[in-house]
This record gives sequence, structure tokens and C-alpha cells, in this order.
Amino acid sequence: LSIQPFSIFRIYGEYAFIFTQDDPVDTKAKDYLAPEYKYLKPGEKYHPFYLGADIAPKEGLLNTLMSSLYIEWERIGDRQKVHISKDKMDDWAWVFAWAKKVGKSKLQFSLYSGNEISDLGIAFRLTTTFK
Repeated sequence: LSIQPFSIFRIYGEYAFIFTQDDPVDTKAKDYLAPEYKYLKPGEKYHPFYLGADIAPKEGLLNTLMSSLYIEWERIGDRQKVHISKDKMDDWAWVFAWAKKVGKSKLQFSLYSGNEISDLGIAFRLTTTFK
């Protein structure tokens, strides 16, 4: 789902329903492909979703300073089971990020919640294309 009420502002979201069959997983089967059995147990159901807002100015001073600024809010039910962690984990998470395109590269700086919603994580990423 994505709604763009203004040319520089977009609201978006996604919902999923993930469920596993009740049969045990046979990791020796010739058509076995992925190791999800490590965290998605037979017969479990998850309903993750996220909502976000994105500001992406096309011209002017704001465009000079950034390509986009976004915030996302997500919920992953039973997150601690999905991540197989003994640490306490909240089912809710958030991220606030700034991104700037420079030529064929993109810089991104993010603040996000860690295991608990009150934990603060910081990330910096540079992506580029070499030809």
C-alpha cells in the first residue's frame, strides 16, 4: 500500500501473514531449500506489518540537503522467537533515516531501535555501482 498525497510526501505500509505447515521439516529431503526451520517452527503464525512516511523533495534547498527522509514503525509478533534470542525483545521497532544520492552512489544514515524499542542503534551505509 502506498499513498502519495503530495509530490514530495508518501505514506506506505505492508502486512504479511506467515504460517508454517504442521508437518515436521525433513532437512534431508531432495527438495529442501532453506533453513527457516531454525526459527519458524511447525504450526506457527506471524502477522508482521509496518507503516512508514517518506519525504523526498524534488527541488530547492531540501533537495540539496537530502534525497529522502523517512520513518518506519513496525510490529513483528513473537519477535524473540523469530530471532532465537535469549535477550528480551520488544514486538515493536522503529527506524528514522536520512538518505542522499550523490551521482550513482547513495549515502544513508539511520537511527533505529535495537532489541527493545528504547535501544538506540546507529548505522551508516554507502552503496554505489562500479562499471
